[in-house]
Amino acid sequence: MSISALQREGFAAAQSFHNQVNGIVVEYALYLNNQNPNQEAASRNLLARVIQSPQGYAFPQTIVADSTWALTYDAWAADPPAADGAINGGVQAIFGLLTGWTAPE
Repeated sequence: MSISALQREGFAAAQSFHNQVNGIVVEYALYLNNQNPNQEAASRNLLARVIQSPQGYAFPQTIVADSTWALTYDAWAADPPAADGAINGGVQAIFGLLTGWTAPE
């Protein structure tokens, strides 16, 4: 069950939610970089751009717009650390879509 329109507005307006999501985006990009030390220059450059400007990829807006997103604003706001797993899963699920990242072979 997805969240309601009012819940979506709450997430869209919450700067702390954007900061949390973008922080996880940076962590995940660093993880991908560390997992693939011998990647080609284009992949390294893409991950560097994501790390420098995660807000340019619209992760928070995309996660909230996802019909499978069911973490309510109240649950997230009451205990942000408890939301990390759901947010981290959402980030990983859409990372390639929003950044164009493909894992090196």
